Amino acid sequence: MMDTVTIMPIVCQHPAQLAIYRAAFRSHKATCDSKLLAIFNENHTEEHTKLEIIMQEELNRLGYDWVHYHEEFNLNKIYNYGLDRTGSKFVVFTIADTLFLGDWLTPLKTLLATGKYHSAQGVSRENGDGYFCYYDRAKEQVGGVLETTEPCGYHFVMRRDKGFRWNEEVGIYYPDIFYREELARMGEVCAVCAYSHVEHLGAPIAYLNTHHGPSWDMREVNEQKVLDKYRALDKS
Repeated sequence: MMDTVTIMPIVCQHPAQLAIYRAAFRSHKATCDSKLLAIFNENHTEEHTKLEIIMQEELNRLGYDWVHYHEEFNLNKIYNYGLDRTGSKFVVFTIADTLFLGDWLTPLKTLLATGKYHSAQGVSRENGDGYFCYYDRAKEQVGGVLETTEPCGYHFVMRRDKGFRWNEEVGIYYPDIFYREELARMGEVCAVCAYSHVEHLGAPIAYLNTHHGPSWDMREVNEQKVLDKYRALDKS
């Protein structure tokens, strides 16, 4: 069994996405020895296929693997799909508009090896939309480690032997919020390490989406109902 695998969903629907993905692939290759599995999804047109082939060639040159996920986009389902097709001690779950800097992975695996944390993640500067990334708050903590039930949603590292699987009832609008509430329900925390830098670029990938499955129209409403269901159970 390999030590670490990184699972990264990829949606290629616009040429502007190619530079973002190259930055993610190449910075990952330059900074860690984790094996990367790219999972392609939402390929609807001939142009999408051409873009996807360009990215597959890039992955081949870097010695990384790729597969297709043929159902409509669901982040949590894709993460579980990657889990089922890999084997490793540690698993990195990440989205694609990320930039990996320095030795970002070793501090996170060291924290997880203590057994104290459900997951660990690095820090990022603000990505432009005001979303918190703990870049400053983590540095203020003892040892540079912030323990929280409210991690950012752009990347996580976990031990596979935790047996965790992502809840597939949510997968596009609320997977990060649902995971935070799961941590609280489980009585677990995520470690945010000031000495691990994984920048979340906040690229407007969602706005580049040109085609998607027919059931997307009600996805946000339906996922909100899932959140409400579990919150009601917590109160009962």
